[in-house]
Parts: sequence; structure tokens; C-alpha cells
Amino acid sequence: MSGILIKNRDTKEESVLEVKGLFYGIGHSPNSQLVEGHVDLDGAGYILVEEGTAKTSVEGVFAAGDVQMVFYQYAWIQYELICMWG
Repeated sequence: MSGILIKNRDTKEESVLEVKGLFYGIGHSPNSQLVEGHVDLDGAGYILVEEGTAKTSVEGVFAAGDVQMVFYQYAWIQYELICMWG
């Protein structure tokens, strides 16, 4: 990959943005329907956990991965992995 072709929607002008890689987010929805109504969720459906832990609002129930990570945390992890890969 050496660049991205960009097209201005208003002027239809095209240009190339030189890049060496691309990270493209396609959206993210937590798969928390199984626990809905049983543990506390935020407005977007992510399981709320005690800060710095995986503890939910129900004793003995823990959450990890996509059901408790808000988007910016997910993006940051991906960014770190991309940096590690060089």
C-alpha cells in the first residue's frame, strides 16, 4: 500500500494521500443480549464493570472483551497492536 485515493464529494476532485497502512473501523456492537436485564449495561449495551476490574454489578459475574470495552479502548488496543507489528 502506498496511498489512498480521496475524492471530494462536492468538487469531485481526486487526490492521493500517501500512506503506508490503513486502519479502518467498520463499527462495533457489543454482544451483550444474553445478560441484558441481569447485569448493568450502559446506554450502548456495554457491560458496566468496576473500574480497573472485570467485576460486574452481579457478584461472581465478570465481563471481558468486546462486551465491556468501549470503542476508544478497542481502537487503542488495535493501535498498539499495529505499532507492535511495525
